[in-house]
Amino acid sequence: MPIHAIQRSFLNNGFEEVWGSRIPASDSKKWCWVGESTVPPWNSTDPTSPNNNCSSYGSLGSGNIIELWFHNGPINPPVIARDGVTLAELNANQPGTLGQSICILQGEEITWKLSHRGRTGNDNMQFFIGPSLTQVAAVVLDAITSKTGVPVSHSCPNTPGYVSNSTCSVSAYANGDSKWADYSGSFTWDGPSGDLLTNFKAIGSGTTGNFLDEVYFYLKPVVEFSALSGAEAESVVTPTAPVLKLVGQVDSPINIQITITGGTAKLGEDYTTPTGTDTFTVTIPVGNYDNTHTFETGIEVINDKIKEGDETIIMQVNTDPGNPYIVSSSGTCNTAGVTTATYTINDDDADLHLIKNTALATGEFNFTLTNVDTDLTTPANETTATITTVAIGTDTEFDADTDTDGTQAIKVANVGTDITISETIPPGWAVSGSCDVVGGSKPTTESIPINTDGTVTIPAANVTLGSSTTCTYNNTPNTSISGRVFEDSGLGTGGKANNGLQDGDEIGISGVTVELTDCGATIHSSATTDDNGDYTLVIPGLGDGTDVCVKETNLANYFSISGSGGDSGSTYDVDNDYTSFTLAADTSYTGLNFGDVIVNGFSPDHSAQGEAKAVLYYAHTFTAMSDGTVKFTIDSDVSTPDNPDWTTQLYKDSNCNGMFDGDEPELLIDIDIPRETDTNYCILVKQTIPDSDSVSNNYKNVVTIKAHFNYYIPSGPSRSSDLYVTDTTTVIDPLTRVVLNKAVNKTEAYPGDILLYTLTYTNNTGGDVTALKIQDAIPNYTTLDKWCCAELGAKTCSDTPGDWSTSTANCTVTCAYGTTLTACASGQGSGLRIQWEFTGTLSNNTEGDIKYSIKIDE
Repeated sequence: MPIHAIQRSFLNNGFEEVWGSRIPASDSKKWCWVGESTVPPWNSTDPTSPNNNCSSYGSLGSGNIIELWFHNGPINPPVIARDGVTLAELNANQPGTLGQSICILQGEEITWKLSHRGRTGNDNMQFFIGPSLTQVAAVVLDAITSKTGVPVSHSCPNTPGYVSNSTCSVSAYANGDSKWADYSGSFTWDGPSGDLLTNFKAIGSGTTGNFLDEVYFYLKPVVEFSALSGAEAESVVTPTAPVLKLVGQVDSPINIQITITGGTAKLGEDYTTPTGTDTFTVTIPVGNYDNTHTFETGIEVINDKIKEGDETIIMQVNTDPGNPYIVSSSGTCNTAGVTTATYTINDDDADLHLIKNTALATGEFNFTLTNVDTDLTTPANETTATITTVAIGTDTEFDADTDTDGTQAIKVANVGTDITISETIPPGWAVSGSCDVVGGSKPTTESIPINTDGTVTIPAANVTLGSSTTCTYNNTPNTSISGRVFEDSGLGTGGKANNGLQDGDEIGISGVTVELTDCGATIHSSATTDDNGDYTLVIPGLGDGTDVCVKETNLANYFSISGSGGDSGSTYDVDNDYTSFTLAADTSYTGLNFGDVIVNGFSPDHSAQGEAKAVLYYAHTFTAMSDGTVKFTIDSDVSTPDNPDWTTQLYKDSNCNGMFDGDEPELLIDIDIPRETDTNYCILVKQTIPDSDSVSNNYKNVVTIKAHFNYYIPSGPSRSSDLYVTDTTTVIDPLTRVVLNKAVNKTEAYPGDILLYTLTYTNNTGGDVTALKIQDAIPNYTTLDKWCCAELGAKTCSDTPGDWSTSTANCTVTCAYGTTLTACASGQGSGLRIQWEFTGTLSNNTEGDIKYSIKIDE
């Protein structure tokens, strides 16, 4: 046994190790005395010196002797081993004792078995446990067996304080000349824990007799980690420490559960387990194991070639008492074992960081590299990369791996090999920068300059384990064009709309594309405005005298209104939205600005139905987003079939309440109406349907209203825009529509009285109706009291307002035209209307009702 090791089972059970393979069957003696050192781990009490019977087959060893018999033995009839070819005789040259030291823990249940027989008659043997070969603490078995293996007598006593629950049995075994008594039993050890001698003693004074073979002692094996911690390079796939140690007899495979409880390494990224989860098992096969046996955990390290620092895996062995093993020390009996261990993955990679930075402008830059993998998302080793800078003067990390903050490391394929990087420099750009190497063989930073042609080589001597290289490429355009795109809306104090100057609180517009072109289809360079609206265009090596245009592409809902040619010597062309000029050699240009405004608003379109002679009003809102004047005209007025009796009139909606209040002025057609930035102008379209003599069901009239806006331009070409809304009116037969009837619970009332109104609607259209909306005017000199909402097509509003539900799944009550219900209920102003809006479907010939109550003012 190794130093500082325990034993949890009998080893060399049948005395076969060493001598069993040395003695040939042809040997005439077939027995010898050998030193106990050659029959490990057996110990003996017989001090006699070894004889020379077996000296020709190897060293006889040292220590007290053990008598071994081989094959058929030296007597007749032959004595054949119970198993194998070797057996031991307890009475070597005197009555002797053989034993092994076993770590036994108090309270353990122990099972055992052995084979015994006499030599020339009946021989007596005791199996006992004690602190030494000669001191008896408790006898486990006292047995007498004949020379033919027939059991004569046996007992297995209990010894208070040491052995309890002792049982035993015996059976005769005969296989030719191999005749033995097989004894087996079990007991509970009540004595103190410790390394105890488990012995087999010849009883009597004879110098011969008491054959012993196939001795087994069964305890739960002891398990622990081989060490508290271990560390190896990331390139070592299977950790060699800590691993599991197991000491003891395993008669059927057992599973030892291990759980990953912590650490900085990530499962699936830095290592794997047999199950792919934090909990897994290690299976121990059948065997008899001493302290020298270890078992790998099954953890495998992923060598990812990314420099990420040392990482740890913390693991724990399951200590449940119900396990078929005990977690305890394998080196010292009855001592706590190593239940938790830490494995450190020592990072042995070299890494490379590639940082891209541009001044004045942004752009796309292509790189070619060697000895690297530039794409961490696939297994292939790509050697090209494209980096697009998205912000001026800001470091751009190499790849799009958003899982890692900061600059992402690129995989270095092989340490000890040159890394080369080459940037393809776009026309009009210059490059500078350096690669800084630190770590590995470079304790202090060494800087390698990037060549003016965009190439750099990191020598193999710098690409070592643990090294980190950061290459920063800075590109600056040789010549450029810059400017700003802004909202020329006149916002804020001192702001003047549409004047081509950013003044007042006018803001820059981000995300606008500005291009340098040949004033045709060829684009020389492109840029996108930043948060301030600024842009810079690279002049990509265009020669002296080249004609170019700097052109803007408006964002959606923006309109070009002004601009500036800056120091180009030219002026901005608002009709084409560009500034055109001729380049001079080695010259940069600034101040080429673009002024945009948000497109004006004019909405909404309407569609409604009405009976003959009905009057319908359509409300529209025009919103001016810059200074100018607006005029409204009827752009078209088309009836189907053609009918001159339809009439259309425009009115100013003075209070923008979407209703004709009776005193609204009619608009004078084709008259400019001055407007200021970000203000609304409301109009009403009055549509009168002819009488029934000239229209029928489904006759239609479509009116298109145009809002023509002239922008106020302090100087330069005029700018205008046209917006349109459309109102469609369809004639319906009163018998084929949704019919609304209104009733009130009182015909006379006094101040302070409550009136209850019921609105009943019926679908007579012949089909389903969806998205129904009902409005009713709140009478003057009254205040809205309560209101009821019912499911579409239902009559669930009672005549008791206090019981009403104000909302349901498909019914919503509001105050029409954006006024709050609170305002409706307060009686503020005149002409307020309560509105019910339904979702769902109202089937044909189905009716429902809704209710509200008002209080007459006192």
